[in-house]
Amino acid sequence: MNGYSFKALLKTRFDLEEKKAAEFGCENVYAHASLYKKVFRKTLKGTDRRKRFVKITSEETKMSVYRILRGVPNGVSSADGILYIDSDGKNVLSVSSAEVSVKIQSACWLAYYWHTDNTAARISFKMGIISFTVGIISLILTIALR
Repeated sequence: MNGYSFKALLKTRFDLEEKKAAEFGCENVYAHASLYKKVFRKTLKGTDRRKRFVKITSEETKMSVYRILRGVPNGVSSADGILYIDSDGKNVLSVSSAEVSVKIQSACWLAYYWHTDNTAARISFKMGIISFTVGIISLILTIALR
């Protein structure tokens, strides 16, 4: 899978025109609307969440985070090259500075939920997969041993 590499300025708060800062959750990354086309090689039709999963990898540290790509809300400066990400994601991606070389790739929902920072979602998803697998094996053994 190819991706889009660029030098990004990582910010952890929206700079609103009203001189307030707004915080956001850990599952999203906010960027200029043109980034979607650069990453997915097509324009977004509608607001389907399933078509926005991305893997963000730091070129320096080779560490990755999985997020859902969103456009910045109204009233926020959204220049190309600015990524609004939570502080945990920033700490994983950057070494010490706010500006870092990143590669953004499209990801599938399976990879996103397997690697998400949201512990409750990740554990629930993994336990569901394991339970489903054990259930199928149990069913096969029940039928085979009759």
